[in-house]
Amino acid sequence: MTTTRKEAPGGHHAAARPAENRDAGSLQVAWDAVSDIGHIRHENQDAYSGNPALNLFVVADGMGGMRGGAVAARMVAEGLPVLVRAAEKSIAKRSAPVLRTMLVEALLVLNKQIHQAGF
Repeated sequence: MTTTRKEAPGGHHAAARPAENRDAGSLQVAWDAVSDIGHIRHENQDAYSGNPALNLFVVADGMGGMRGGAVAARMVAEGLPVLVRAAEKSIAKRSAPVLRTMLVEALLVLNKQIHQAGF
């Protein structure tokens, strides 16, 4: 799957992803992401990722202009799908409580990694 990243005037960032068809007759998912730097910040710290195969779409807001906010947001956007994919292999039953616990545990791991990196 190819990714197209565009930068528009005013700090907008958009990524257009093609629809992905997992199985014949399955639901097709197309997604976009747009982020605006706003009028106060000099750096857009937002990050996003999408993985239709996992039914996982991540929006990680930066840390209000704080040092390392862009790195921390990118760590979450890129790391969460990796952790979810690894955890999903050990799940016997995909129920809402199990998936919620999996996401919380993955976010706690990422939070620890962000703090250990000094952000």
